Amino acid sequence: MKMSGNVLRKFSGLILVLGFICAIHEIAPAQSRKERQQAERAIADGNKALDQKNFQLAVTKFNEGLTVLPSNAAAHYQKARAHFFLGEYEQAVTEYELALNHGQKPMDVYRNRWAAYEKLKRYEDALGDIGRVLADDPSNTDFLIASADINYEKGAFNEAAEAYLKLAPKSRNSGDVYYKAALARSKAGDAAGQAAAAELAIAKNTQFLADSLVLLGKARQDQKRIPEAIDAFSKALESRPDKPEAYRQLAELYRTQNQLDEGIAILEKGRRQNATNGEIYSDLSLFYSLLEKKDEAVAAGRSAAQLIPNSPAAHINLCRAYFQSGKSELAISSCNRALSLSPEDGEALFYLGRATSEIARRPNAEPRKAAEAERFYQRAVKSLLMATKAKPEDPEGFYMLGNAYADLQQGANAIEAYNKVLGLNPKLTRANFNIGIIQLNGNNKAGAIEQYNVLLLTDKVLADKLKALIDRL
Repeated sequence: MKMSGNVLRKFSGLILVLGFICAIHEIAPAQSRKERQQAERAIADGNKALDQKNFQLAVTKFNEGLTVLPSNAAAHYQKARAHFFLGEYEQAVTEYELALNHGQKPMDVYRNRWAAYEKLKRYEDALGDIGRVLADDPSNTDFLIASADINYEKGAFNEAAEAYLKLAPKSRNSGDVYYKAALARSKAGDAAGQAAAAELAIAKNTQFLADSLVLLGKARQDQKRIPEAIDAFSKALESRPDKPEAYRQLAELYRTQNQLDEGIAILEKGRRQNATNGEIYSDLSLFYSLLEKKDEAVAAGRSAAQLIPNSPAAHINLCRAYFQSGKSELAISSCNRALSLSPEDGEALFYLGRATSEIARRPNAEPRKAAEAERFYQRAVKSLLMATKAKPEDPEGFYMLGNAYADLQQGANAIEAYNKVLGLNPKLTRANFNIGIIQLNGNNKAGAIEQYNVLLLTDKVLADKLKALIDRL
């Protein structure tokens, strides 16, 4: 049977269309395979970059692969790890979630995702992942310690300490775990527990030896076991001569024992080890002022103010040093700087009052200066009363309060404050000397002699100074 021309042409066209469609179907699978192969190579390159710690390249390669293969759970999982190492914790959490949704083993995700949650301070989520791991592996010490770490970070210090103490004997690095327990006890305000854990850390050869000794020293200081505290801080410095905190703590202990020369020697040693540590210079300024070494106090105070310009204490100590050196205008400037950083600071207000009072006594001084100085003293008293209520065990706060009352001519209140100083620390003999001065100003020679007799047994230098004043009466 013969086909007509039209039919033949139509049939031929149909054959061409079918052939074209078949050709497309032949090309499309070949192109998809090529894209998949390229995506798989990109993912492989991402894994290689991750192994080589080239995390940014790893993310780029995983992105290339996941554009074509978005359901590749392993690629999402590895990309999450790369984001974590880059510090991109939100992205890491997102990728871990995608990995889970696409079939990654849940335990793989839980063992890693918790760390990203921790960095994001999503502590309950982190503890949730850790709990899932521990449900599967209850004796996993690393995850038990991680759980304790998170409790520490979220402020559950006693709970963390108890966990550390239970885990330490089972841990490979038990000394370090005991150190963590000591830190937690310190945060919880448990001096006895802090000391016990620190001693265990030291005995178990923690890698944080100097830090453990500092914790032990602070605990012994809180327990009023001063010789043991001095020993601990001294050993901390033997272990880490560059540790500024230990120098400062040790010097402060010497100050509480009225051993100012020893304190200065320690701080000078610390300054040589830590030439840019402003806190050490600030402490030196205070110590030199207490020994009336005016030039040294000013020099150290200037260094402190330059190195730590945002520290109120640095400017207060410089203010004191300037006042002792007769530079009241500079003292006022330094104290005002301290108050700009810490408004209503009692010590700054006290020395601001003293410097203003000195200016008020000058010939031709403005009449308002005396009233201005008294207002500063009144504000200082108000602030220092609040400070002593907040820290009733701090003798230095009561000492400053006594000074403020004394400059306001409120002798009875001043003596009461100084007696609180001596009740807390009998070695702060400056309080005895100041009581003696108040007694002399009130023409109470017998009361002054009583303080002189005390000082004869405790501080010969101040005893001689007070005796000279008594003999003038």
